[in-house]
Order: sequence, then structure tokens, then C-alpha cells
Amino acid sequence: IGEKTIISKGCVVQSKTGPLHISRECDIGAHVILSSVGGITLEPNVLIAGNCYIGGARYNLNSKETPIMYQGIYSRGPIVIGEGTWIGASATILDGVKIGRGCVIGAGALVTKDIPDYTIAVGSPAQVVKKRD
Repeated sequence: IGEKTIISKGCVVQSKTGPLHISRECDIGAHVILSSVGGITLEPNVLIAGNCYIGGARYNLNSKETPIMYQGIYSRGPIVIGEGTWIGASATILDGVKIGRGCVIGAGALVTKDIPDYTIAVGSPAQVVKKRD
């Protein structure tokens, strides 16, 4: 966890099976969950509003005889949130996603694919709606 980073009350910060790196001067709002399976990197100056979920993994579903919770998990890859990005309240960022520098992710968005630098993405699933010029 980098210098001058704020992690607000009620957050869950867990490195289940992957690394978790929070750079300097990040601000993580209340009740955010960071759950690393494939890896999570927050680059400097990332702002995350309250009640967001960042992480994720998928359960193996091959056996009908074995309960899903005992079949193991896998990840589509690491999550990287670029420098200076703002994640709006209650957004969800799933595994295998790279969000570029200076992005804005709207409140309640579900990010399932990469978001280019300096763009605004909203919705479920999140779609780029504007470039920050």
C-alpha cells in the first residue's frame, strides 16, 4: 500500500491467490471490496467511491456431483486501474480488465472489458460514451 493512500471504513482488502498492489495517493471509499484472485493493481491517484467491488473469479462447473464451491476457481487475468481514474459508487470491475489512465467509470457500472485511456464508461455492461478531451 503506497504512501498517502486512504482506505475508508468497512473495506475488505484481500489477496486470495493473486497479488494486490495499491499505489501512492489512492483514495478508497467506504465498504469497497478488493478481492484479488488473478491480481489487482491500482496505479497512483485512483479514486474509488463507496460500495464498489473490484475483483472476481469464476468457479469451475464441470462436475454435477461435486458442489460448485468445492470445484475450485480460476481467473481471466489481472485487473489494472490506470493512474488518475475515478470509479463511481457501486461500480463492479471484473477480472481480466484493464482500465486506462484518467478514466471515469459511472456509478453502478459493470466493467467486463478493457476501457481505453481518458474515456467515460457507464452502464451494465459498461460502454464508452465519451472521450475526455
